[in-house]
Amino acid sequence: MNCYSGFYWYYFDLHGQNGYDLVCTVHPAPFNSCFDIVIVDIYLYREDHVVFHHFYARPRSELGIAEEPFRLTIGDDNLIEKRETIIRVQLNDGQKCRVDLTLQPLHKSKDTPETELLPNASDHHYFKWKIYAPYCRGKASVRFNGENRQLSGNGYHDFNSGSVNLKRALKSWFWGKYYTPDGLLVYGRIMDRRSAERQVLLTATAAKTLLETDVKATGDKKELTYQSARGGGRFKMNDAVLLDDITFFMAPVNMPGFMVKVMEITAHFCGQIRWLRPLHKLLANARYRRYRAEGTDEKGRPVFSFFEEMIL
Repeated sequence: MNCYSGFYWYYFDLHGQNGYDLVCTVHPAPFNSCFDIVIVDIYLYREDHVVFHHFYARPRSELGIAEEPFRLTIGDDNLIEKRETIIRVQLNDGQKCRVDLTLQPLHKSKDTPETELLPNASDHHYFKWKIYAPYCRGKASVRFNGENRQLSGNGYHDFNSGSVNLKRALKSWFWGKYYTPDGLLVYGRIMDRRSAERQVLLTATAAKTLLETDVKATGDKKELTYQSARGGGRFKMNDAVLLDDITFFMAPVNMPGFMVKVMEITAHFCGQIRWLRPLHKLLANARYRRYRAEGTDEKGRPVFSFFEEMIL
């Protein structure tokens, strides 16, 4: 397998009314692995701490994908299934972990917004964001190490794909979701290695979904002020709560594939074994943080936010 070939992943999250945040990603072609595998990554947070993180991989030979209706399977016990009114995700790693997630999109539009995220993209150099179901109601049953939890709240689903080595192409990204009483706003800021920047803005309600790329915004997790063709707004947030600070190994460029595989395996197991974690810190070359926060919009209405930022 070419370590720097194309990648894609499916992203799902659920922000529960009882303080839970569930994040699930399925990577049929991982951006950070040189192995022929499908990676499943599951995070469950509650308020200000990690309840658990579970990662597992399956051979790519177990992957099956069908369209109309969409159905992705990994063996007999993992699937993503999409129909007109419902999205179902089942992630199962035997007795260790199981997630059954159901999302019901509130907006029934057949259009699927999509945009380029790289500031200087081309036909052979791209990183795309496709938003399948940004504004959903959802529920999930989560089992980990024999403990069961039930979640319900706001759900979200998107898809990312690309042809670049992210370590080489990007310097950082910031992704913020802002839930208001009647919808969702997603703001993304992506910076490449030359410090060129691209900003995107998605607004979703029960009535419509609108994606804009001609947007100007300033701010961070504390405050965001934005302006686009449709108008502007402002979110003022309380101090964000750090949920997770993840360091990991991302395959660099200009290195033989077998060396990257050795480093990938070493970094993974060093991250799993406590007394080897100092070595993991030496090998890790990428960082991902997640936050949650509460605040108000320009109308004084309550806002819940979920932030993700990566530094490469």
